[in-house]
Amino acid sequence: MEKKKTELIGETREPQTISQEEFDSIVKGAVYKPLENSNALSVCVCRKCGTYGEVPKEYVSGLIRTMMLLGQYPKVSLENKEEMRMNYFVTGSCEICHQKGEPVYVKIEKIDFEV
Repeated sequence: MEKKKTELIGETREPQTISQEEFDSIVKGAVYKPLENSNALSVCVCRKCGTYGEVPKEYVSGLIRTMMLLGQYPKVSLENKEEMRMNYFVTGSCEICHQKGEPVYVKIEKIDFEV
């Protein structure tokens, strides 16, 4: 007897869009702590669902290329680890919550370490 996919892995659903307050709390918890991965240059946070993580040079390079395709030209150097650590990235969606037809959104934000 063939089992249905939902019987094997369960049902999944798209994560809900988080509020600005939830997003701000996630950013505060994610970007101000020291990076744990020695290959990480920065942190990337999804504005839609709140998923975040440390990102290596290759991932940051892809984010910057996407920004450039969108007509944004961030003034940061991938080669300057200290400069990259002073910034974090925000995307409009991620691999977890992405839906076809959504506009692509990437921006870079400066971290205010004095907070």
